[in-house]
Amino acid sequence: ERLAAIGERRRLLRDLCRKYGPDLGDVVQFGVDAATRLAELESHGETVAALAGRRAETQRRLLEAQKAVAAVRRKAAYFFASFADGVAAMREAIRAHATPAVLRLYDAIEAQRSHGGDGSNSTLIVLDDGEPEIVAATLAVVDRCALAHGAVRAHDERVDHWLAHRNDTSGLQALTKKGFVIDTMEVAAPWSKLTSVYTNVVAATSAVSGARSVSAHVSHSYLDGACIYFTFVGQLSSRDITDATTAEHERLYLAMWNAAQRAALTAGANLAHHHGVGLNRGRFMREAMGDAFNVVMALKQALDPRDIFNPGKLGLPTRRGAMPWSGSST
Repeated sequence: ERLAAIGERRRLLRDLCRKYGPDLGDVVQFGVDAATRLAELESHGETVAALAGRRAETQRRLLEAQKAVAAVRRKAAYFFASFADGVAAMREAIRAHATPAVLRLYDAIEAQRSHGGDGSNSTLIVLDDGEPEIVAATLAVVDRCALAHGAVRAHDERVDHWLAHRNDTSGLQALTKKGFVIDTMEVAAPWSKLTSVYTNVVAATSAVSGARSVSAHVSHSYLDGACIYFTFVGQLSSRDITDATTAEHERLYLAMWNAAQRAALTAGANLAHHHGVGLNRGRFMREAMGDAFNVVMALKQALDPRDIFNPGKLGLPTRRGAMPWSGSST
């Protein structure tokens, strides 16, 4: 009987090792972990209650912070008859050192699409917070400059709408699912050339066969210029992107990019503001930099003779073969 009991015990240990670990140490550890997990499950209600309490406290503090910010926050919105008028007002305000936290100008298309506009006016969104006297002075300068360039004051609820929906791209995403070709392009330019950049890019890209919409907004402002951010949409008659139409859609995509980027460069903009160059814009590097691009190539060769770092990016020659879109220059 004793031998039978020992045999049964050994069989049980083998079964445990087979199920919970290769040796008895693993089996024991599994038991400890299981006990800990069970204790956590049994105290689940208490944990949920504690988390709910912490969440409520965090929400209370957040509300207090929002009230404190609101006490020194000012906002305004304006309609302009043209995008050029809005750019002129922004330029004048910035040059007067009125630099609110938010100063964004949307053309008529984007104002209608995302900010409740009627499709006839460009919309300027203004928001600032900080020391009350400075905020008041900043908004006063912006107001003066806007009105001087023919603006009409709009209800500041448009700023609230912008805050709530500024990162909402669901409308554009829905179009991509229907076979539309969509992308964005941002460039920087001096104030004196910004309106020409806008006009030229819209005209050149709209002229591409298949282009359906080209719009823009000014997103970042500086003393000497600003970033203008374009969105272009194209559509083929076949609509859906399938294996049979992928190449055709890609040709439309590249044609819109080529038209937009070259129009921007010709009008006096740079190659990119904050999205970088990567692969897609590499084919424009020499056009943007001229002979200075030879210096960049020489530096790359000197610092990375084995072509290890980011091969093919920035339009630089690479031993890894042709990069996507590198030759798509027409």
